[in-house]
Order: sequence, then structure tokens, then C-alpha cells
Amino acid sequence: MNISKILSGLKGVRSRGKDSWLALCPVHTDSHPSLSIDVRDGRVLMKCHGCCATTGEVISRLAVDWNDLFSEDKTPAKRGKAVSEKRHEIYEMFLDALYLYEEDKEHLMNRGLSEQTIADNQYRSLRFGDAIHAIDVIRNYFNDDDVISTPGFVQRGKRIVPTEQNGILIPVRGLDGQIQALKIRMPDKYPGPKYKWFSSPDNSSGCPVHVPYAIEKWSSVIIVTEGPLKADVCVEHDNYYNTIAVGGHSNWKQVMPVLKQIPQVKEVHLAFDMDWNEKDSVRKSVQDFGDALKEAGYTIKLETWNPEYKGIDDALLAGAAIHVNGEEDAEPEPEPDYQIEPEEEQREEEKDIVLPFGTGEEHFYRTVVTRGDEVEPKRVEWILDGWIPKGCISLLDGNPGVGKSLFTCHLASLLTTEEKQDVIFIAGEDSKEFQVVPRLQAAKADLSKIHFFEGVYEDDRETISPFSMPYHLDYLKSLIRETGASLVILDPIMSHIDSSVSYNNDQQIRRLFHHVNTLCFSTGVAVLGVRHLNKRSGTSSIYRGIGSIGLVGASRSCLLIDSHPEDIKGLVLAHVKCNVGPLQASQELTIETSGKVPTMRMLGEIEYTADDLLDRKRTTNNSKIEDAADLILDSLASGRLEANAVQQDVGERGVSEATYRRARKHLQNKNQVRNYKENGRWFLEIVK
Repeated sequence: MNISKILSGLKGVRSRGKDSWLALCPVHTDSHPSLSIDVRDGRVLMKCHGCCATTGEVISRLAVDWNDLFSEDKTPAKRGKAVSEKRHEIYEMFLDALYLYEEDKEHLMNRGLSEQTIADNQYRSLRFGDAIHAIDVIRNYFNDDDVISTPGFVQRGKRIVPTEQNGILIPVRGLDGQIQALKIRMPDKYPGPKYKWFSSPDNSSGCPVHVPYAIEKWSSVIIVTEGPLKADVCVEHDNYYNTIAVGGHSNWKQVMPVLKQIPQVKEVHLAFDMDWNEKDSVRKSVQDFGDALKEAGYTIKLETWNPEYKGIDDALLAGAAIHVNGEEDAEPEPEPDYQIEPEEEQREEEKDIVLPFGTGEEHFYRTVVTRGDEVEPKRVEWILDGWIPKGCISLLDGNPGVGKSLFTCHLASLLTTEEKQDVIFIAGEDSKEFQVVPRLQAAKADLSKIHFFEGVYEDDRETISPFSMPYHLDYLKSLIRETGASLVILDPIMSHIDSSVSYNNDQQIRRLFHHVNTLCFSTGVAVLGVRHLNKRSGTSSIYRGIGSIGLVGASRSCLLIDSHPEDIKGLVLAHVKCNVGPLQASQELTIETSGKVPTMRMLGEIEYTADDLLDRKRTTNNSKIEDAADLILDSLASGRLEANAVQQDVGERGVSEATYRRARKHLQNKNQVRNYKENGRWFLEIVK
């Protein structure tokens, strides 16, 4: 590995900590360092967050080769291998190009794994954007047929993509230490099983036996449990060093040929989950497995523990007593002092609701419950105190041209100069050269902390697709982590919602915003979406933004900018709603000009609410109706008339048919005019 040789070939290199750098990407015209270089576990990983260039494309522009990226034992594999060896090399290269995010590392450590074991076992975070980059690395050394014949990868047009998009990848190894398959620990909020195989519709991983990487010497006793992660946890404990795992209780037959390859083993301990005592299918598997082992000449023992701990890993972590064949143990079992996490279960075990998802497989809902006293309250932090919360979506509504974008530049200036925080702009209408950057300069923003997310390169590496939700959220998350940005501005937000999502469909919008809120919560970033007003005058301000009410419902705070009722050059910032704090007092704004570029300044509180600002349009509309009502009463002053005659009379005095009908309805509602039918004709008369 020659990191100095790699860095010397790049421009604009700057350190961002130990074994980590940023540089200008040589693949595209890069004015701001967007290429990340990291040294992880004896290998160099590179990723461009601007053009999404692959490691191979970067290497092709530098005077280095692939051997400079890896230590000697990590040199990429060559073609022409046996199927099992090739699968191992593809999976290993895939894992080498991925990261393990801190939240996933923390989860594994909470399960009882040490940092060294986590590094040795090559656990990785599965994120769609990172996986696409990793697959592109693989394609530099394996042909596409090799990749798509490996379980977990499928062809989608010109791209090869993973079949799953999120979770923790757990390598499943054989006796030779090679990776046979990958299992995924799904996210906590995933509605199906907690663990899934990384497989494809046409290429199943099977259910291979997992032999932990740490086992180097076999004893005469071997322990068999359920699930690869359980086995990895067990080998951390001295008495459970020789532990292997089946994919699930019903896959016990896979163990028999493995045992034949370990002649030292004479005694087998079955340490299946404690639900074998309750579930007939699990109990039958244990019995059948035991019978097969006895027939093969092995001594069999059953390990049990307090059933409050479902898996043996939970019991070991809690320090519970383990009984072998019901042996008595004088040590009392401690009460559980942590939340036991649901572990792997096969579909045969499930008795819950089965929902088809159109993939030919069955998925299962399981109840996820957190007790109230286990939830740690958190204090809300703000981008703009009381107005725009961190870790949430907020909306900024207003008519076209009123000053919404100018306000976002004012906000970006405050953050980059006073708070020293980075801001990401995703602009769909305003030009960064002619509008956004000049406004930011006039507002004295720190432009080195401003990042324009201009889009994502297509497969041809020339066409740039504009940012689109939900498909580019993983790229946005990577950029947020890269820059440490505290605010993302979507201006306007509707331009960045994919056409497959109808912004007038409440269900689709709420489903989309669930993903955006997840991004906000996981990164702590605030997302501010800029939105135009609709034309429905006469309604509450909360209904005046375009699109479904789900947009407002999913947002935690909603702001409104409108013209000042008394100052033609002034503006007012009003608070429409806030779910995480009280509504703030409206603020008077003024627009000032620096040269030819406008800037914004806040003057202080003003006594106008959002509804007050929008009621002016409603008042204007109401005055037309009231004027028309007066004309109707004037026509009827001499007595009743046919309705058609009244309409013709007020129409000749400039009242439209629609306004006439509203005015007539208004008078009827006030019980001033009666509308009735007589001898087939409609009449109007004043109620006396």
C-alpha cells in the first residue's frame, strides 16, 4: 500500500483526521474537494461525492495501480477462479469497499463484540449509495456475469445493484475461512424478519453453516447455535470458543457434512434458542438433530438457560447460568438488566400475519415495543432559534418573488459566519452564478462552507440527473456526513420530488417524508423546503401551501413570508405551525440593496399572524361579494323578481355570474333573501 504515492498525484489535498483526506476529483472538473480518501484495515478506499466516480476511474487518472490500494494480503483477486472461491473474492472486495457506520458499530458492541472482533470479522454497513460504489469497484476486476451470478446482486438496466438497501452485513464463513454468503441484520424499524439472507431471485445463498473467523483449533466438544452473529458473540467467551451456527433450526442437516470434516469432535452441544420449549417446530428440529447426531456416533448434550434470555448470546452477555443436560448450578441467575433484542427466526417459526410483497417470498410483521421509561427525552436544538429545529423537516411558504430565496441566503449567512456551520443548497430554479452566490456574497456568507448539490452522474458519466427524492437520499446522506452540514435547503422542494411520487397524494407524501425524516434524525441535519402558495384564498394559512396537507403534517415547523400590510417595501416572517415548540412572534423584515444585489435584515417583532397576512386577499374577495349583495338587495327593493331578471340586472352593472351566485348564497345564509320556485319559475324576494 502506497498512500503517499496516491496523495501526491491528487490536487487540493487536505487532511480531515487520521488516515483520512479530501482532494479534488481528477475525473470531473472539481472546484471544491469532493473526493474522499480513507485508509481502513490495510486498504485505501476512494469515493467521489460529486460525480460518483469509481475507484478504478480515479486510479486510471493517476500514476498508480491497484496494488497501491491494498496491503499484500489484500491484493484484488484475478479472474478464472472456482465458483466458491470467486464468490468469496467478490464478497470480500465488496466488503472492503464499504464502511461500518458508528451507529452500526455501537449496535455490534452492545451485542458483546469487541472492537478487534468487529474489525476482524469484516462487518459492514449496507447503504444503497455506498453499495453502488462498491459494486463499481468489483466490476473493474470481474465481468458482469460473475457479479450478477453472485447472490445479492441483480442487473437493473446498465447498473448492477444490491437486492437490499439498508442494514448490517454479516459474513458467513466456511471451514476454510472463505465467505460463503452474507446475512443482513435489518434496521430496527423494518417490518419483516430481523435477519435476511443477501440473495437474489435467481441466486439463493442457501443456508450454509457459519464457522467464526476466530476458530483456529478444534477441541473434542463443539457447540451448535442459531444464527451467525450468535456464534460470533459466543466465541468471545472462553468456554464457547468452538461454536458454529446454522442459519435456522430447520437447517440442522447442513451441520452433518461439516462435522465429518472435523475429526477431533466427539461431543456436540445443542444451544438453540429457548423457544424450543414452546414451539413445536423448533422442538422437533432439536429432536431430529439429536437423533441424527446419535446415529452418527456423537455424544449429545443440550444447553439451557433462563428462558427470559432467548438466545445463548443474550444469556452470556447477562452472565446467566448455563445448564448442560439439566445439570444443577449453584450460581443464581441474575435478572436481565438490558433490553433483549429479537434474534434470527426462520419463517416456519412465525405464526403472525403473512403479507406478500410481490417478490414470491413471505414477509412477516413482528411487534416492536419500547416501554416509556426506556425512552431518553432529548432537548430540541435549533438552526434558527424557535423557528427551524435540527433533525427535522421544516417548510418555508410564500408567493413567487416575495423573498423566500433571499431569506434562505440570509439564513445561510448567519449559520456560516456566526455559527461556523456548513450549508447544502439544492436549488432547482435560481442560478448559483447569477442569483444565489451574489446574494450570499452580499449577505457576507462564508462561501467555503456553502455546498451546491447539483445532481448525480448517470451511467455515461456525462449526463447529470438533478437531485430526486427518494432515489438520491443516500447520496445526500453521504454529502451531509462528508461536509458536516447542519442545514439542507431545497428550493423549491417540489422540484426535487420524483415524478413517481404525487405531491397531492397524502399517503405517498407521508411515506416519502418518513425517509427524509429518518435522514434528518440520523444525521442531525435540518432540511428546509421552500414552497409556493396555492390559489385557495379564504382558508387557513396551514392549508395555503401547494401539495398535500401531508407535507405540513410531516414537517415539524412551517414558516410563511408575505408582504407587509402597511409597508410596500417590507416583509413579514410568520410562524404557521410548530410541533416541537411554541409558535414564535412574527418578525418584520426589510430588503436592502448592496450595489445591485438585495440583502435581508430582521427588524424585530410585529403583531401580524400568518392568517392575518393571508386574510387581506380574503377581505378583498369578500368585499366584491358584499358589493354584489348590495346590488341584489337594490334590485329587489321594489318587490320580488324572477331570479334570471335579478342576475341580468346586476350583471349589467359589472358583476360576474360566479360572484352573483356567491352573493346570493351569502344573502340566503344571512336570511336576508329567499329563493323559491313557483309555477316552474325561480323567484327572489327580500325576507321581511
